[in-house]
Amino acid sequence: MSKQKITIKEVAKAAEVSIATVSRVLNGEESVAQSLRERVEAAMLTLNYVPNASARNIRNGDMGIIGVIVPDVGDDFFSKILEGIIEGAETLGKSVLTFSCHGKIGREWKCLEQAAQAGISSLIYCPQGEVEARDIYKLFPKELPLVILYRRDILEKTPHIYHDNVKGGYIATKYLLLQGRRRIAFIASAWGNPFKDATALIQASEGTRAGAFSATDRLRGYLKALNEFHVPFDPELIRLSDFGYDSGYASGKRLLSSLIDFDAVIAGNDLLAAGAMQALSEQNIRIPEKVSIIGFDDSIHAKIAIPRLTSVKQRPFHIGREAIRMLADVKAGKKVQDYVVDVELVVRDSTSQKEW
Repeated sequence: MSKQKITIKEVAKAAEVSIATVSRVLNGEESVAQSLRERVEAAMLTLNYVPNASARNIRNGDMGIIGVIVPDVGDDFFSKILEGIIEGAETLGKSVLTFSCHGKIGREWKCLEQAAQAGISSLIYCPQGEVEARDIYKLFPKELPLVILYRRDILEKTPHIYHDNVKGGYIATKYLLLQGRRRIAFIASAWGNPFKDATALIQASEGTRAGAFSATDRLRGYLKALNEFHVPFDPELIRLSDFGYDSGYASGKRLLSSLIDFDAVIAGNDLLAAGAMQALSEQNIRIPEKVSIIGFDDSIHAKIAIPRLTSVKQRPFHIGREAIRMLADVKAGKKVQDYVVDVELVVRDSTSQKEW
């Protein structure tokens, strides 16, 4: 995020006036001499300066428009989060303005710019890229009420809300191990495809980027369960994938063509799991007798899959509602702690005791 935002200080320098004078022009104060007003307006035009409506709203104590930036509004999981945010905002009499990155890290800065220009006065933000506080505060004042979804490895002084994905990976893996499964494939996805290969994902889960993505936390839980059961870790069982049914199907095909032995699959969401299940079924691999499969989210896709899918239940709607509560507390000047939302395993028909 290297793009520079023109600041009021630069406008003042170009117009050869004080910052206070530029501020009075922006606020429409009549006390500014016409000659000075014209110099400031000419400088803004030359520099392509866009007045920051958000800054004015924040400093005036207005929380009327809540900005929300997510990786993709078309994703089922984030659409549920948005439903929770909107319902929570309505209870406070506030409006929500949503910005979607459409799964592209390159759009993230554009979404931040659009949010600033739109006059949002508080923000719920799910970063994909390596955003830092200084990036956000090029566009917004430091008083911006802000809550971060998931990425707990960044903006450490800002409250975060996220699911307990370490537990999610752990309980899914432990359940399969208790059923006699020992060769458990792990299909991971992360927005923006930040990992070039499975080795990079493994290293990230163990290093400073732990907590950067749901996939890294789930892998930590997976490894913890393997260690408890004294099952050797095989990196060949870790697979990277995009999101969606087709990606799950392709991942299932790649697992089969690799000739790697596996008797279970944990997939990053239910659509991935359903796609992988279809790929295995086409090769007459019996599910769950031969291969057990677990997804994440406990979405409608888990309930209508054949066989019905065992899944780690998450609560995206609750995440959205709680993010609004946290944002209101930040705005009120309260000290707000990170909030970890619990998960649980919902057992259905895609898992069973291993046949020996």
